[in-house]
Amino acid sequence: MRNALLIALTACTWQAPDNPNTLSAPPLPNMLSGLVSWPGDANPADTFITVYEADNPGPPTGLGAPITLATVTGTSFTSDTTGLLSAEWAVGDLPDGDFLVNALMDVDGDFHPFADILTGATCGDWVGTHLETLESTEPGVVSARGGVEVDSLPVVLGVEMSTERPVFQLPDADSDTGVVLSRQIGKQSGSDSLLTASMLYTVETDDLQVALADGLTAELGPACQPPSGLSCDGLAVCPCDPEAYQVCDTALWLWFVDDDGDGAIDPYPGDLQAEAGFSDVWPRIYIEYIGEPITQEDGSVVYESGLAEGERWVSENFPLGLELLTNPDVTAYGPLGVPFPVRSLSVLWSPIFRHYWPGGTDGQDVNGPFDYLDLRAADVAVDAVPAGHYSITVVSFTGQTWTLPNEAGLLSLPSLDLQDDASTQAGVLFIE
Repeated sequence: MRNALLIALTACTWQAPDNPNTLSAPPLPNMLSGLVSWPGDANPADTFITVYEADNPGPPTGLGAPITLATVTGTSFTSDTTGLLSAEWAVGDLPDGDFLVNALMDVDGDFHPFADILTGATCGDWVGTHLETLESTEPGVVSARGGVEVDSLPVVLGVEMSTERPVFQLPDADSDTGVVLSRQIGKQSGSDSLLTASMLYTVETDDLQVALADGLTAELGPACQPPSGLSCDGLAVCPCDPEAYQVCDTALWLWFVDDDGDGAIDPYPGDLQAEAGFSDVWPRIYIEYIGEPITQEDGSVVYESGLAEGERWVSENFPLGLELLTNPDVTAYGPLGVPFPVRSLSVLWSPIFRHYWPGGTDGQDVNGPFDYLDLRAADVAVDAVPAGHYSITVVSFTGQTWTLPNEAGLLSLPSLDLQDDASTQAGVLFIE
């Protein structure tokens, strides 16, 4: 399940050389091709092949977006010698590099590459990736350089999504400022502790039924509900009613990982987070600086960060971060080692940021193409991290994601259900 990947889209444009007087031949483009196979026994649906940079993978293992996309129509699938339904795929015009190849079969026909709220794998879709070997579960890295075609790459759609995307809202958000967090509180939390209740906020599952255009809708949900008579107010974890929960309800899937089977929650797989005392808990939650809102003439809202192209400020936040630091016994919240759906969840904001440099320039940090900036450190000024509005992204253990704010709230999209309010999808965090 961990290799199930979100499909998202990003622009990729060519830039002129710095010195227009220097003549040189442009690099030759590369091509990848192969077969995508599906073990299903129904009529196959349209399938989307995406290519990621190997050092910038997509969720759940990273925060990257694909650099290109190709479509394989459902009618192009035929039976192969193994009995699987297969179709040819090809992706061209790639720069030199190392790549990961993923696929999504859009069974319910609700994928759309130009609407963020429709770019993910939804309940019932099939996903897969090109594996290192047929016996491996690790994604295979494909190298292409010098204008070559790397062919015969198999991609198997081997995982059917049995959960919905983690559509959520920020129930405590103010309609104007969102949920307010303070850089100064982050500074005062101490050099070796994040134990500050003022750094907590809540995410709560939501549903969405809106029309983007004629014939183009987003319908996700309904949201799971707590057991009858249970109020979520003040609870660090509010469960979904297991008797009322239906497959494809929207929920936040909480998973206390115990891969070593020792009966205790595992430490976070990253060294920095593990050293800070954090545990391996899904979902993963990230916030990213988006800047200031600008209202357009049509009433829609866009955010302008003012950052250089490629520059990003990202902070990982931690589900039950405060609660598990003070009491690592997870049995008070749910089962160990098994994902289970919850209605709402307490989250701890961390004042440790990843600063991705403009243009993809590598930072000095050994963890990746970014530098860590810790507001708790004595030599880091409070204003080193930009103040303003931050988006928030929930990444499920399946790789499915959801981000606030999104089109549903920012464009004031019309709801298909009078009981639903699309404005919940405009929620933001505000770091002052």
